[in-house]
Amino acid sequence: MEFKLFSQPFDVTPDDIPDCYQMEVIDLQSDMDLKRAYDSNDVVTFYKKYVCGKHPNLEKHAKKMISLFGSTYSCEQFFSRMKFTKSKHRSLLTNEHLTSQLRVASTSIRADIDQMCKNRQYQVSH
Repeated sequence: MEFKLFSQPFDVTPDDIPDCYQMEVIDLQSDMDLKRAYDSNDVVTFYKKYVCGKHPNLEKHAKKMISLFGSTYSCEQFFSRMKFTKSKHRSLLTNEHLTSQLRVASTSIRADIDQMCKNRQYQVSH
């Protein structure tokens, strides 16, 4: 029912949903302009443009539903990296090494190789 409330708010029966959403859904379903906006936009855009700020309980519910998919994708991606890193060819890695490698593999921060090379002395004098 929670997914249906999020993905099809105009098709749910207010009696079938939790009390905290009922008045907001009734208000939403009675507005024909919102129905047209829902039909002409994707679900995320509809909630961002037309629901946020006007229906706080539906807004909170939509944010929860939208965040489910992003976090699931991140977890799946991280698990795939861990599985690849700790393969049979790299089975000698300790948990500490695995943690360090996964931290590097999962970060969005990129190393500035050019800057790091400028700060290095390439050949040490004897």
